[in-house]
Amino acid sequence: MRILVIDDDREFARTLKDALLESYLVDLAFTGSEGAYLSQVNCYDVIILDLNLPDMDGVEVCRLIRSSNVQTPIIMLTGSEELNSKVCSLDNGADDYLTKPFAYTELTARLRALLRRSAGLNREPVLCCRDITLDPVERVVIRGAKQLALRKKEYDILEYLLRCKGRVISKEELLEHVWEDGIYMSSNTLEVHISSLRKKVNSRSKEPLIKTIYGLGYKLVAF
Repeated sequence: MRILVIDDDREFARTLKDALLESYLVDLAFTGSEGAYLSQVNCYDVIILDLNLPDMDGVEVCRLIRSSNVQTPIIMLTGSEELNSKVCSLDNGADDYLTKPFAYTELTARLRALLRRSAGLNREPVLCCRDITLDPVERVVIRGAKQLALRKKEYDILEYLLRCKGRVISKEELLEHVWEDGIYMSSNTLEVHISSLRKKVNSRSKEPLIKTIYGLGYKLVAF
């Protein structure tokens, strides 16, 4: 499951990312324009959006995201208890709001509620490729009729490859999205995890699911 956090408070955003990384992949944007762009080029399960941003306010960002036909659930973060701010956020496309400071447990409860609501509105959360299905809500991977036992990083790698299936993903991109300090990680670490993941997902097939594109990276082969 992948979350986009849009907040200009870098310390807060990174602290929030550290907490969420236990269960989610997290991207950060520190301006409204950057956040709106990322929401259009990547597939997110939830967007956490701060109301007060330096280049445009969160309501404007929310309207921009919705005008691009991005239906990802949005949680608006507000710095005050003023009713008008909350009403304005909800009227302009936000699905929920949360007042700073908040308890992390409350945020995760709201995330789970939004994901359940999205599933109830026929928002398909399951990722598929050939006979592999990955459920980002339950964090379950099935190949054929068998559930695969994946380690957390193996699961995160497979989820990202499934979201980008058919596209070549560089080692640098995978490291950045799967590891918190990916830019400082050795590519050998990624190669070890890829090797282990391949053994598990390829065990039933002669045709490899994860293909190495030498000099470029990895690609999930759909056919």
